Amino acid sequence: MTDQKSRKLKNDLFCWGVGGIPFIGFLCFTMVPMGISLYLSFTQLSSFNFMDGIWIGLRNYRELFTDPNFYKAIGNTIYALVAVPLTLFAGMLIGLLLRAEQVKGKFVWRIVFFIPYLYSGAVLATTFMWIFDAEFGVINGILKSIGLPKLDFFRSSKMFMPTMFVLMVWNAMGNSGLQFYAALGTVNKDILEAAELDGAGPVKRFFKITFPLVSPTTFYLFTTGLISGLQTFVLFQMIGSRLGTIFGGPFGPNGAAITVVYYLYICSFTWIVMYGIGYGAAMSWVLAVLIILLTILNFKLQKKWVQYD
Repeated sequence: MTDQKSRKLKNDLFCWGVGGIPFIGFLCFTMVPMGISLYLSFTQLSSFNFMDGIWIGLRNYRELFTDPNFYKAIGNTIYALVAVPLTLFAGMLIGLLLRAEQVKGKFVWRIVFFIPYLYSGAVLATTFMWIFDAEFGVINGILKSIGLPKLDFFRSSKMFMPTMFVLMVWNAMGNSGLQFYAALGTVNKDILEAAELDGAGPVKRFFKITFPLVSPTTFYLFTTGLISGLQTFVLFQMIGSRLGTIFGGPFGPNGAAITVVYYLYICSFTWIVMYGIGYGAAMSWVLAVLIILLTILNFKLQKKWVQYD
């Protein structure tokens, strides 16, 4: 074998090795589990031994669409998506603030805003349950000190989700803010100065120039927020389970903490004898289809407001 062929072979093997390892990982840890999950969705399985699964066809799906808890979970999950535009709005404000010439110490502020994004769900849930506790929380302590009545933030079905919005937005706005901060840095200042000379005010410049130029970043953050929002779980599970002793169940006041993934988890691992892993797998595939449909719709609608030039 000539030196040239030897080098080409080594180069090909290196390329296949570098490209093949991620593919093998994707195959083993994504495609195979998805195939197993799809199969289990057509079975009755009330144990962790997959060999005990009994083929029941579409029964899990039929029962799922007659389950009032599932519709409640769908409604709560969609309601929770309100946090996505709120996060984008807060992130945009942070990005504009960090780009303002009057703001000093921007490096420190970037770190401060990004730190909440690094917190785990357990830390966030524990901290906010202490802050918003109905009896001893910091917020209610402040309300009491100024003569206002205490509020049942997590114990009221009407206030539960708005309180969760505060938690979710606070957690994610730092990441969105830094993304917008980077995107705003690419806006051509000459265009903004020309618009200002033509008499355009700051609001008009933002909506006519700045926002269209950063719309690809907005679309990216909205899409990823939509997908992650439909899979929201940890915060609701942590807070809902801690309220279980008060409301006699894991889903908080009047089921306010039930989301699709949380309900899937409870059915598959806590209520495994009553529902089973097959029922949870069916729910996961319905959620997957919902995510795919909303993502496709989102990509279709982007043509009306996202500008890439």
